[in-house]
Amino acid sequence: MTTTHLNYESLIKLLATTDGYCIQDIEWFYHYIQVPISQGQYITDEECNFFCTIAFPTKAQIHEYKARWILNPDAFYEQEDDVWLVDFIARDRFLPSLRIIKSVLSSLGYKQCYWLRDKNGKVGLHRW
Repeated sequence: MTTTHLNYESLIKLLATTDGYCIQDIEWFYHYIQVPISQGQYITDEECNFFCTIAFPTKAQIHEYKARWILNPDAFYEQEDDVWLVDFIARDRFLPSLRIIKSVLSSLGYKQCYWLRDKNGKVGLHRW
């Protein structure tokens, strides 16, 4: 799923400089950053201007995610049919980053992706 080799130093700088995003603690970093990286379930660009983790959660994990706003880290080990964007962090190149994500997912045969919207808690769906 990855688009390029991940430079951890660039990723940490991205996480540290992005408004509204902070590393919770080392356990959070492990579950929501390191596990998806180890599973190859992330997308980024050469300069790490954005970083996106993806998962293929079960219906029960999605239900829990919608109710608690916390995705069970086991979802990164699942292989269900639907792809979910879990974390999406971008400096200021939001739309170009989304185009790269769409391109990568399209090249793998996906025609849509889901995410949980921050503002209202509803599920977002993008089809192409």
